[in-house]
Amino acid sequence: MALLALDIGGTTIKHALFTEAGERITAVQETPTEKTAADNHIAAQAGTIYQAYHHSGITGVAIASAGVVDPDTGTIVSAGYTIPGYTGTPLKQSVENSTGVPCWVENDVNCALLGELWRNHYPQQHIFCMTIGTGIGGAILINGQLYRGASFGAGEVGYVNQNGQDFQTYANTQALIHRAADAANQPFTTGYQVVHAFRDGNPDVQNAVRLWLDGIASELVNINHLLNPELFIIGGGIIEGAPEFGQLLDAAFRQRLTAQQYAATALKTATLGNEAGMYGALYHYLQKEAAYGHGHSQDDRAHV
Repeated sequence: MALLALDIGGTTIKHALFTEAGERITAVQETPTEKTAADNHIAAQAGTIYQAYHHSGITGVAIASAGVVDPDTGTIVSAGYTIPGYTGTPLKQSVENSTGVPCWVENDVNCALLGELWRNHYPQQHIFCMTIGTGIGGAILINGQLYRGASFGAGEVGYVNQNGQDFQTYANTQALIHRAADAANQPFTTGYQVVHAFRDGNPDVQNAVRLWLDGIASELVNINHLLNPELFIIGGGIIEGAPEFGQLLDAAFRQRLTAQQYAATALKTATLGNEAGMYGALYHYLQKEAAYGHGHSQDDRAHV
């Protein structure tokens, strides 16, 4: 018996098989997300990926997905420009129809938070998780429970607007690459090139990184005043791949705190890398199945 976990993004779909105890039993694979300028084929692609593993005795499919997700119906409530035509996709229903096994779907950043909680056993009950990549997403834990908001869109911090500009347009990974490339007059195209130049001591790149982290720290202070979490978890490839960036971000965050009561807020970088979404999707799946099981009606399955 095995569970198939998928992490659906605008560029790739990561997938692997896990046991119900959360042990990964196959290597993580990445498949390019099938989409065009106007549409996508993700629902069908999920079924195709399942068929490739079919001999493994899969008993369920756990999905972490980009976009705002209704976790009860498994429908994509809304999605950004990175996946055209994704809004309104009945992903859970489509996957169950094509595979014949239960499927549960949750937002990818919510899953990243759930995965970190499950595997690291954090004791904190009030947490904000932020992932930084092509976009910037957020997930909120209040009193030990995910807070999704009235229409499942809580935590979409990347769309917070300041001075006419979305937070993610100046604080995502691509913004750092452009900033560092302009500052150093070098043709950087990846975050890893920026990290390498930073570690080589390039002063222009080091300054660009600090300015980028300053912008993120300022937003964390705003979130801190709004939600007063016990812990920030910061994820995303470049943050997790460069521990010194996490240390600099923590220092910049603490430098900006204006109220003593917030000084105890901890800041940690995520530990699960590109597997966090899959672990969280698996945890969400297990919660849903334990509470209601596949045989119950849709109305019975709410609010897990």
